[in-house]
Amino acid sequence: ALDNLVQLSLYDCGLQTLAGIQQSVDSAARAALFPKLTSLDIGRNPKLTNDSLPATFHTQFPQLGQLWSDDCSFGPHIP
Repeated sequence: ALDNLVQLSLYDCGLQTLAGIQQSVDSAARAALFPKLTSLDIGRNPKLTNDSLPATFHTQFPQLGQLWSDDCSFGPHIP
């Protein structure tokens, strides 16, 4: 886990998926991957859609206060 990371910017990185940002399959490592992350910027990645997010996406950022997703193809709701 990236225990101390509080801000992450993946702005305009050409992302097509966020698969892999999910809980470990190892039962000993079921904690959130980014437990202290408060700000995530995934904006200007137009190939990101609702289908690009793993089902556990929301569980990986328990402290998230800001999610920037401008110019992505989410909608009408982010799962």
